[in-house]
This record gives sequence, C-alpha cells and structure tokens, in this order.
Amino acid sequence: MSRKGKLVTPRQYAEMNGVAYTTVMHWLQAGKVEGAVKHETPFGHYWELPDDTPRPKKLSGRPKKAAAKKSKKGAK
Repeated sequence: MSRKGKLVTPRQYAEMNGVAYTTVMHWLQAGKVEGAVKHETPFGHYWELPDDTPRPKKLSGRPKKAAAKKSKKGAK
C-alpha cells in the first residue's frame, strides 16, 4: 500500500483539521478515517493517519426526538 502524505499522530491530525483530539479518536474507533493504521505493540497500541486524508463528512448531528404533544394541566 503506498501513501502520498506523511503519517501523523491523531493529535497532529486534530490540530491540522481544527477539531478536538477526542473527536479524531472517535472517528478512528468508528473507522471513519481512510488510510488510518492502528499499530499493536506489546504495551498497547497507537494510531497513524496520512496527513492528506480529508476529514470525514459531518453527520447531521444527533437524531431529533419526536415532538411531544403538550397537554394542558390544571382545569378539571
């Protein structure tokens, strides 16, 4: 597999793309960053990402809950 860009850490990728480090880690765990490589070591693991990989497309956000009908309280 050949890569065009150099490999960077998730923290560097976050700074380059103007997002939080934790956001990048969520993207990595969800498999949303193309070309990301997880290296396993006897002491744990670490991630490397190509610096030219585009940001994942933003989802529309949290799903909206169905609008609850307001009921009148009080008068009997």
